[in-house]
Amino acid sequence: MLVQRAVAPAKGEWALPSGFIEIEETPEEACLRELREETGLKGMIVEAIGSYSQSSVLYKNVIIIGYLVEAHGRIKSGSDSMNAGYYSPEELPDIAFPSHRAIVRDGLKMRNR
Repeated sequence: MLVQRAVAPAKGEWALPSGFIEIEETPEEACLRELREETGLKGMIVEAIGSYSQSSVLYKNVIIIGYLVEAHGRIKSGSDSMNAGYYSPEELPDIAFPSHRAIVRDGLKMRNR
């Protein structure tokens, strides 16, 4: 599942639902909150895919944690996204962030084991 970002960085480009962890929130809680905010979907964490480091102009370096999530509900764009949708591996649009591309690649490998 990807979202077309409505905010910078990479406004208008495709990415995984994502965001920052809030104070007193676990990474898993943040993952499910961002999923809900950006797509309207509720989810359940299946397993961690991995952690990834990425350079950021604003923050210098960020750590991204990727999760395999089972989502359900009716998909709709949220406040930080212009569009949201499911894509087969063959139909994936270009993904803006290297870390998100790595999460998708590693998640597909996990799914195929």
